[in-house]
Amino acid sequence: MKILCFIFVFALLAPAALRAADCHACMTEPQIWVLGDLSKTEERFRVYKENNVDMLRIEADWRVLEPEKGVWDASRQINYIRLARKYGFKIKLILGVMMAPAPWYIKEHPECLVADENGICSFNTMSYCYPGLKKLIMEKTDKIISLFKEAGVWDDVEYVIPSFGPAGEPIYPHPWTMGAGYDIPRFWNYDANGQAAWRAAMKKKYKAIAKANAAWGTGFESFDAMPLLKSSEKPGSYWEDYLTWYRDVKREFVRWQIKDAFRAAKGKRVLVYIPGTAYSDELWKEAVETGEGHWIIKMMCDSMWVMEEALRQGACLQYTGCENENEVKRLRGYLDSHGHKDAVMWGENAGYFNCANRPLALSDICVKYRLYGLDYTHSHFAFTLEGTDEMPDIENFSALLDPKVRPKPHPVIMPQLGAAFGIVRDYNEQVARIQK
Repeated sequence: MKILCFIFVFALLAPAALRAADCHACMTEPQIWVLGDLSKTEERFRVYKENNVDMLRIEADWRVLEPEKGVWDASRQINYIRLARKYGFKIKLILGVMMAPAPWYIKEHPECLVADENGICSFNTMSYCYPGLKKLIMEKTDKIISLFKEAGVWDDVEYVIPSFGPAGEPIYPHPWTMGAGYDIPRFWNYDANGQAAWRAAMKKKYKAIAKANAAWGTGFESFDAMPLLKSSEKPGSYWEDYLTWYRDVKREFVRWQIKDAFRAAKGKRVLVYIPGTAYSDELWKEAVETGEGHWIIKMMCDSMWVMEEALRQGACLQYTGCENENEVKRLRGYLDSHGHKDAVMWGENAGYFNCANRPLALSDICVKYRLYGLDYTHSHFAFTLEGTDEMPDIENFSALLDPKVRPKPHPVIMPQLGAAFGIVRDYNEQVARIQK
């Protein structure tokens, strides 16, 4: 009786925009599995089908699909989707242009990359200030979608996910997106295009360099000769201007990218990532006062604004750290108190084993905070080499990704994950029936 009452109460608040026949249990596989042996893929799909999975999330990365200029090949992704159709799985498709620039293009146009304050570039996102960025993204996105349409698998795609930055998220690069050897979070937009955009923005705001100098306590001779100072060099009003510009450059791109996803993928649901932990007013104030910034500020996790903009344009949401109950509570509380009780928001665990090894805890959070579905990231965390009842060692994960290995479902984690998917799906379907 308590469970039915719980479901009834939340049915009054749960999303009405998407309903009963929708998917609620998504599995995200490592890219190497998506591109790998189809016989092994089919073995996994049988396991997924037995464990309540109804959707798969895959990347359509530009660097993978066009490895050489003008040479396109989406056959592996297309065959994967055709096999998924056999098992009744729908697709979340990540439109990975921004997050996966092709190496040949970077070689031809190194200025497309974003650089940190030490001049180090990320190869997993481009500069928001690159003049050719929007035209490039439109061209490559349209080409990617045309490949799936021509192959007859576009109808299998339920959601498209625009990519806004590294790992597709609306953030600046962070060590976990940069690879080994990059350990300290930094500020970005120090590439030539970023610095030019900064100078133009400040010239537009202050008109005269004398006014800028008076506001900042600096002695720049002209806007054209004005460098973008590094963190901690000029706290106060200068850093307030920098942080505001740093945030707003990304906001403008996110706004455009959501709109363009709707243009490019007419008729599809657009899903927008909500990242990590949103920055607070206190963190902003601290950054201004010190001329530095917490890693959340450096990534510019602008979650509340991103949610508002995504919902304004009619998109759905996916929070990418749903093991963090406090942040899920914060986000859901914000949505409920700002007129968005009907907002559709999926939950995705962060892609680490310690965030994925307790699937039932994830489903509890999904139900408690009315999340529309669970997106388990990544599927190899629910497999093992030997099929023992022990949790796999972290060193074994690379072996699980070896194309020569045929992983077996983990006898503890996979059944729990299947149960977790079932709980989330049953909850949402019961909500749908009550709302009818």
